[in-house]
Amino acid sequence: MRKFKFLPLLVLLIISSCDFENKSNQGSTFSSNLRQTFTQPFEIDSLSSFELFFFDIGNVDGEEYLWNVNVNNHSVDAYHLDSGKVIHRFAIPQDGPYAINNIQGIYFHNPDSIFLFPRMMLSNLALTDADGNFFDSFRVKIDVEDQTDMMINHASVPAAPTLLIEDNLYFTHISLGSAMTNFNFFDQISPEFRVNLQTDSLFWDTGLTFPKSYLENYWPNSFILHSKVENKNNELVYSWNAIDSLFVMDLETGGMEKKLAKSQWIKPFDFTSEPITKENDRKIPVTYGHYFRLIFDPYRELYYRFVWIPRDPIPQELFSANSIYKNKFSIMVLDEDLELLEEKVLEPEIYQPYLAFVGKKGLYLPRTNVFNPEISENEIKMDVFVFKRD
Repeated sequence: MRKFKFLPLLVLLIISSCDFENKSNQGSTFSSNLRQTFTQPFEIDSLSSFELFFFDIGNVDGEEYLWNVNVNNHSVDAYHLDSGKVIHRFAIPQDGPYAINNIQGIYFHNPDSIFLFPRMMLSNLALTDADGNFFDSFRVKIDVEDQTDMMINHASVPAAPTLLIEDNLYFTHISLGSAMTNFNFFDQISPEFRVNLQTDSLFWDTGLTFPKSYLENYWPNSFILHSKVENKNNELVYSWNAIDSLFVMDLETGGMEKKLAKSQWIKPFDFTSEPITKENDRKIPVTYGHYFRLIFDPYRELYYRFVWIPRDPIPQELFSANSIYKNKFSIMVLDEDLELLEEKVLEPEIYQPYLAFVGKKGLYLPRTNVFNPEISENEIKMDVFVFKRD
């Protein structure tokens, strides 16, 4: 039986009940703004990693920390959100019974149970606590005939986190195939899977399927992804990159409801029955725009839906994976009923919105865009935004 640990229900309820240019203002009877309140620098010491790619936010003794997988140092670094300093660091075992290498992600459940996930294959998932005491490592049981089927890729990144719900880890499935050239792609894979921690077994029965509009068409690979969050109502809310609506799944009944949450900036994508070239796979997301993040703010009971705003190509532009960072993006602020309160536009080449996160003091946006000329080798600057209801 899995040895992960849960906080008492009463403690969880106490934690979750903490206090915590306007172009559109639908579903609201008051003026509102998403405003920057301050900038928090995060120090980079001699062992720190500038790339905060795999992290989660978690509280210990009432203090808030960013738990980052430092790939360069093979450690977990705990940044105090108020000071921006590494307060605690512990090594990740590279040999022995709890060894884990090629780490893909981290999930902070509570100070006694922190999960570390390996890349690609579901082997040697590790459990540790906030002090760095590793106490469990296990391989997921997968019933397959072909061993290559065990290479099940998952996201486990801030933009598509793995979530622990009751006894199950819910992973976003990242297929090794491609929707660019495979007309039957969506009939062959599932967008999500779960791992039961009592049996260490994998299941594809989460109830999530690809939207009907995705079927029988070729798609850019970045359009087929989704982001998900768990709210306070025992629900999962899904945001698909190419769908205006949000999908709300009741975890008790398995029922799914759809709620329109359309950005004013998204251009309709012309479905294609022809395979998509590598060049267009990189160009379409830039020139059409798309949704790419959904964050739930438990302190203010708000949702933030992030949108890449389309732009025209730069003359003689050669599109790459970084081209999207020259786009403006917007943040749709939605209330607890997923009604739009505001959509705020932010300028390009400043922020790295894939790595945004929520803390008690607000929405943190790292100023680490690859094109930002102000990037420093000594610190990472985080602008903190708070939604003001006037």
